[in-house]
Amino acid sequence: MSRKSRSLLAQVDALIHGSRARAYGPVKKNWGRTVAIFGAITGRKLSVREALLLMVAAKLAREFNRPKRDNIRDAIGYLVLYDEVKGGAK
Repeated sequence: MSRKSRSLLAQVDALIHGSRARAYGPVKKNWGRTVAIFGAITGRKLSVREALLLMVAAKLAREFNRPKRDNIRDAIGYLVLYDEVKGGAK
């Protein structure tokens, strides 16, 4: 793995387990609220995992429009959270 890739993964880890975790709280609780609000607005019920995949899709769509490292970093972060929510390694 390149140094640039290791740096990107370190940034993702620092964000989702550091500043963002402190700002937004536990992922299941925060995303549980998000899907509840989405459901109230649309009448559709998403799981937390589906909401996280939707965010990955949004980041990839932005990347196709205008490539930016931030899009990739955030997409990776949402995939890590997805894995954690489904019971993957922490």
